Amino acid sequence: LYVQATKRGKLPHGFLNPFKAVDVGQDEERVDRNGNSTEARVLTKDEESKLLEAASGQWCRGAILLSLRLGLRIGEVIALEWLDVDLDRKTVTVRHQRQRVAASTRVLMKKHVGEHGLISVPPKSKAGNRMIPMPPSVFEWLSAEREANTTPFVFPNTGGNNPKEPRALSACFNVAVERAKLTTVNERGKPIAPPTFHDLRHTFCTRLAAHVPAHVLKTIAGHSRVELTLSYYVHTDDANLFDAMSKIQ
Repeated sequence: LYVQATKRGKLPHGFLNPFKAVDVGQDEERVDRNGNSTEARVLTKDEESKLLEAASGQWCRGAILLSLRLGLRIGEVIALEWLDVDLDRKTVTVRHQRQRVAASTRVLMKKHVGEHGLISVPPKSKAGNRMIPMPPSVFEWLSAEREANTTPFVFPNTGGNNPKEPRALSACFNVAVERAKLTTVNERGKPIAPPTFHDLRHTFCTRLAAHVPAHVLKTIAGHSRVELTLSYYVHTDDANLFDAMSKIQ
C-alpha cells in the first residue's frame, strides 16, 4: 500500500513509512558451527611463505603456487593442460575448468566423462577464458615441471590419462595448511577457520588490487563485471589503508 500510494503521490494522513520500523542493524561476522570466522581470508606474505614451504615435496605445491600467483580457481588449476602453457611467451591461458557432473547430466551431454564423473567444461563466462602472463616464480616452476612431465596435463593422475581429482588437491592442500600452522585469529582477535584453497584466489586479487586498475584486475581474475571483482574478491586491511594514505601529500 505504501509503495502504491507513493507512486500516486498521495499518502493518507498520518500514514507512516513502514520501512522506518525495520532495524537493519550492523553487519554481523559470519561464523561456522565452532564459532570460527568464515569471512574470506587473505593470507599475509609470511603465511604464503609458510604454506609453500609446508607443501614442499608434495604435488600440490605447484597448484598452490598457480592459485597464489595467477588467481586460478581450483577447477581451473586442475584442468590446466600443457597446451595452455606457452613457455616462449610466458603466458598461461585458461580455456576450461574441471567440473563434476551427475550421472543423468552425463547422458544428456553425450561427452566422455573422466574419473569420478569429472569433465572439462568452458569457463562460466566469456571473460573466464583469459590469458595471464606468468610471474617469474610460475615460469620457473612450470619450466622445471615440463621437463619431467610428459603427459598432456600439468597435474595428471597416476595413469596420466586424466587430470588429478579436485578432492585430491583439497586433501593435499589441507595437509599443507595444517603443517604450516597459520594464524588462528583475525585482526579483531576472533577465531578464524583455516584457509580454503579459494582463499588463495582472494589473496591474489587483493594483492593485485593495490597495484593495477580495477578493469585490469577484472580481466586477470576472469570476471564479466568489475563490480563482482571488487565486491567478492578484494578486501582491504590496515596495511592497505596506511599504504594508500602514505601517498597523500
